[in-house]
Amino acid sequence: MITSHDQLSHTLQDLGKAALGPSKVRDEPRTKLGRGAALKGSPTEVQDVQVNHQRRGDGLYIGFWSAYTDTILDCQFVNLEAESYKDREPDAVLASRQAAKKKKHRGDCELNRRHFTPFISSRDAILAKEANSFTRALAAHLAKKWNRAYSDTCGYIKGRLGLTIIRATTRCLYGSRVPARHVSTAPIWSDGLGLGLWTTMSDPPFSGIPPSAVRRAEA
Repeated sequence: MITSHDQLSHTLQDLGKAALGPSKVRDEPRTKLGRGAALKGSPTEVQDVQVNHQRRGDGLYIGFWSAYTDTILDCQFVNLEAESYKDREPDAVLASRQAAKKKKHRGDCELNRRHFTPFISSRDAILAKEANSFTRALAAHLAKKWNRAYSDTCGYIKGRLGLTIIRATTRCLYGSRVPARHVSTAPIWSDGLGLGLWTTMSDPPFSGIPPSAVRRAEA
């Protein structure tokens, strides 16, 4: 679920803001910078350029691994109980997903002198190697800023991440099964008619009739 992924990403960003400062954390940074080549060539080549231009990470952390250098973090949840993983060791599965993330984003990040860190976690809160390294470095930043023992900040971060992963997993298992289109009975203005609502409400006295309808009636 996208919501589960976002919960993990937002928790890591909150911790990063506490450690580095709010101005040093950004949401959904592009990993493929530049305006890109002109969209010429075969449809497949054009599609490749568009896909590369849309590649994004989940968070940007300024000065995390080294001073004045950006770090792009990209998160992923892995269900180790999936049918395709049942005959593989958990560490091997997490390592394979970590390698896939690095293959996708690391080259583009290094071309722009950025670090890239994949943050891979299982639904059981088992972290891949680089995710563990990231949490330890994050604990060191927090310990320095808060003037607390490193072990205390490690415990705090593990607790925050553990609760986030439990909440995300529980939502997948027991969350609402009502489709989004049935959550509310409010009208969906896909034809643009809702754009007249602001004009109607900001044009006193409020009569409940859009000005455009009044003009048509007067004409």
